Amino acid sequence: MARKRKNRPSKAQPRPKNRRKGGKVQGFWLWIVVGIVVVVALFMLARTLATSTGRVPPTPMLSLQNRDLTTVTRMLGDIERDTAGIEGLPDEVRTRFEDVDSVISEGNWPEAIGLIRGLHKSVPEDNLDVYHDYLGFCFYKSASPDYALAEFRSALGTADTADPELEARMAFCIGYLFQSRGYADSALAMYALARQALGEELLTTALAPALLNNYGLAREASGDTAGAVELYDAAALLLDTTGTDRASRTLRDNIRRLSGWKPSEPLPDSSRPEPAEG
Repeated sequence: MARKRKNRPSKAQPRPKNRRKGGKVQGFWLWIVVGIVVVVALFMLARTLATSTGRVPPTPMLSLQNRDLTTVTRMLGDIERDTAGIEGLPDEVRTRFEDVDSVISEGNWPEAIGLIRGLHKSVPEDNLDVYHDYLGFCFYKSASPDYALAEFRSALGTADTADPELEARMAFCIGYLFQSRGYADSALAMYALARQALGEELLTTALAPALLNNYGLAREASGDTAGAVELYDAAALLLDTTGTDRASRTLRDNIRRLSGWKPSEPLPDSSRPEPAEG
């Protein structure tokens, strides 16, 4: 038999003399790259903290609920920003808000939100309601209802109590958000606040028809039919319920659903204005 040859260990290959040195060079450059990345990250963090308003993200609530489409079709009005509010700002800040208006007209909500946030430190403290109003509007349009709610609440908290229309409009916006997501009880409280803020001036404001209609709708959802009819009828004094536009048709349907009123008949007695005293 042939003898099996034992495998002899091969001679170790000589190591390249520069291998150790190359490893040191690669490690050196790796640490440089890591250091650069860390410095850049720290710079970006510092920049973010310097420009941030420090606001904590709102707790998701409205975004967890789908829009109540039946309720939305019975509501009037919409959430709008007050472009006249920027008139009282310093010239430079007002100009920058006008730039925001241009971006808003293009429907570029992320860019608009970024521009507004960059204005936070430039807006005088007694005009912060304008800042929050604009930001809330853009968040609403960008389908971020919880952020919009947080901004409108901030606007309501910073609003000048000497401006009842501003207070009422912010309360209306908050009520609108709640109502459109099915929170009728929360909407009731906001609409009541808006109505109280306007007081005797209620019927002279452009907000009145939508406020009264939506307030009535919230009353209806809570089971207060009589209160709902009263508010619908009050809104009918301000809108032509025989019209063909959406607002007229919506209000007409709301009244008819509860009171059985038909467009061809006189309005219910509860909608007639009371005679002035004296």
